[in-house]
Amino acid sequence: DWYNYLEIYNIYLNEKSFYSVFMTDPAYGFLNYLSSAFGFESIIFINAVCAFIFILCLCIFSRNFKNPWPVLFVLYPVFILVVSMGYTRQSVAASLSLLFFSRLFSSEKKFSALYLILAFLFHKTAIILILFYPILFLNKSKLINFFYCLFVILSLSMIVYFSVGSNQYLLIDG
Repeated sequence: DWYNYLEIYNIYLNEKSFYSVFMTDPAYGFLNYLSSAFGFESIIFINAVCAFIFILCLCIFSRNFKNPWPVLFVLYPVFILVVSMGYTRQSVAASLSLLFFSRLFSSEKKFSALYLILAFLFHKTAIILILFYPILFLNKSKLINFFYCLFVILSLSMIVYFSVGSNQYLLIDG
């Protein structure tokens, strides 16, 4: 995705309007707009801010565990090395998603929606996490929990089924 990020950044260097924020995912667009407004000539500012958010989210997430090192060792190979160093927007959205799930399954649920919204603003694919938000409102009824789990599984299956033949991100040419 590196060349895609450079292309987005070059568009922002030439476009000084605030409305250009909505040319891509809004939070990432806003970082590009800020970088352009501050006069940075390279993408280093955006990458530094995204890396800071990513690391901050990982620190907050791993603090919830009695021993954070096994968590970080599990996250290191793919999540830290591949995602954070190759996919800037996705890494921020994924790290905010970790905080979303962390808050959703803890006793401190009040900020879970905020993390979900922030993740969505960095990458639109995080909207799928909204399927998990009703967990906040489930009660102890096993029947309701069963139907909710069935709903989530069927919804995800339908999304995968309908997107198999039309995935624009897997098309390779040239």
